[in-house]
Amino acid sequence: MQEETVNMTIRTSTACIYQILNVVTGETYIGSTLQTPTARWGQHIRALTNGTHTRAIQHAWNNSSITDWSFQVLEAGIPPENRVTREAVWQVQLKPKLNVAKNVNLDAVTQALHMRADGFSLRTIASVLHMSVGWASKVINNYRL
Repeated sequence: MQEETVNMTIRTSTACIYQILNVVTGETYIGSTLQTPTARWGQHIRALTNGTHTRAIQHAWNNSSITDWSFQVLEAGIPPENRVTREAVWQVQLKPKLNVAKNVNLDAVTQALHMRADGFSLRTIASVLHMSVGWASKVINNYRL
């Protein structure tokens, strides 16, 4: 008998921002999804159990028990086009330690957005924040205050 693979990705029409919290250490991971929260949490559990998640959260998981973790929806009902923006806002507010694998300096993102709002050019923002013009453009286009 051949084993069938079922795609468990369940999409919704709105996004949510979620937090994975180590209740013992207080360390957090912030993410966003268009899937149901239960489906997304299941994907994280599978990746963590298989040892294939991003480095920071995987290391924390490997040194803990599954009962040390909780999954919490922080914000729901977000239009899909605002998902990345809202995730960035939550990351700036909560400063999650377990998102470091994304290699995003949230203080630099915030400063870049404020500089752009104040009328500075991408070249000036890139120079002041020691980033390429391409990266500054990506930050400006993918994050909002």
